[in-house]
Amino acid sequence: MRLVRAIFKMTLKKKETKVFLAFSVFPMLMIIINLFNTKFMQLSAPKNSLGFIDFFQATQSVQYQIVLPILAIIYLVTSSIHDEIFNGTLFLYKDIARRKIINSKLISFILVYDIFFILTFTASLITYYTSLIGKEYTSGKFLSGSISDLNYSLLGILAVFLMFHLSICLATCLSVRFNNGITLLVTTIFILFSFIAPHLNGLKYLFPNGYLNELNHYGVGLTLLLMIIVSVIYMSVFIFGAYYGFRKVEY
Repeated sequence: MRLVRAIFKMTLKKKETKVFLAFSVFPMLMIIINLFNTKFMQLSAPKNSLGFIDFFQATQSVQYQIVLPILAIIYLVTSSIHDEIFNGTLFLYKDIARRKIINSKLISFILVYDIFFILTFTASLITYYTSLIGKEYTSGKFLSGSISDLNYSLLGILAVFLMFHLSICLATCLSVRFNNGITLLVTTIFILFSFIAPHLNGLKYLFPNGYLNELNHYGVGLTLLLMIIVSVIYMSVFIFGAYYGFRKVEY
């Protein structure tokens, strides 16, 4: 745990981390936009239907689809792994088991994302209850108005949460073997493919977010289970790849 704390503290100090965390204030842009008569980033929903959880799910979905936050955390991963290998600074850890090093770095990246998630939640909460609460389409309630909407929103939040974690694990796996450009390119393709796959019959089950479209068919329990199983498979492969590649690193 001491190694995790030490690496996490160093990770928090990186400028890449600060850039990534800055994207968490994205929901608060709605406060500024609502001051002007513009259709940019305007929400639409049936009257009194949009609860806070629905808004938070929509915010997370947009954050994921604009890609920039993911690119920021991928850059954080590459600068913390590949750049240290390339610059020879990993010699500082040579008396520590390699599995512990890569584990600590991966945990640090995930903790940074978890902070981002909490900050986004807080920014969304402030935005909803200060700027959107009086709108015709908002209900003012924390939860969704119907069980079906609530289930979809909660699973949608989980889907984005899992996809961010998968992207971090993939970037970690690639960074130990390849340069920053290849890591960024492959991880970006993985992310973009996750946008398209859910809309294709033969590929929609490849990503956790693809199961959202099958919620009415499978039900909440099975959809949740399948999302977790697919995520665990990906994470296991990526983490094993990171372990295997890091064992071969010379420093």
